[in-house]
Amino acid sequence: MPFSLKTSGRRSNKMPFMPDLRGCIGFIYRSHDDARRDVDFLAVGFFLGIESRKCPGVMYPRFVTNEHVIREFAKVCVRINRKGGGFATITIPSSWFVTDATYDIAISSFPADTDFAS
Repeated sequence: MPFSLKTSGRRSNKMPFMPDLRGCIGFIYRSHDDARRDVDFLAVGFFLGIESRKCPGVMYPRFVTNEHVIREFAKVCVRINRKGGGFATITIPSSWFVTDATYDIAISSFPADTDFAS
């Protein structure tokens, strides 16, 4: 839901309210073994869902990070917290990412059946 900022007694343009993203974070490592042992942590990314145009209510999960994070690797491993405790890891080939070096962004598809914390 939008909110407004007040400056000098005047309302500014409405801005979107940022949701709590703590349950949407993935931790990026070079390998499954590094992620499992929690060593040589590289960066973080976040999850988002894109709603299907053909099937309302169906979401396509995506993982977003910075392009410079994945640039040098053939694959990265994402460690995510599970709803019931513990964690899961998934390896994502760098070729799955759509990147834009100008804006330093990388977006990848992500398996929909992963049970991560929300």
